Amino acid sequence: MTENPEMGNSIEHIRKDYRLYHFKHHFVIYRLSSTVLDVVRVLGEKMDIKQHL
Repeated sequence: MTENPEMGNSIEHIRKDYRLYHFKHHFVIYRLSSTVLDVVRVLGEKMDIKQHL
């Protein structure tokens, strides 16, 4: 993710400036600034993303 931070899908419809990356059985939810990739949450793939943000 650090080499290509925009590889995750935008989830603007849930939370502004957040992105989602599906890795194995988890969702990594993160946001980008000009110099930082900030991991906000790591959720199991069966968890409701909207409920946990």
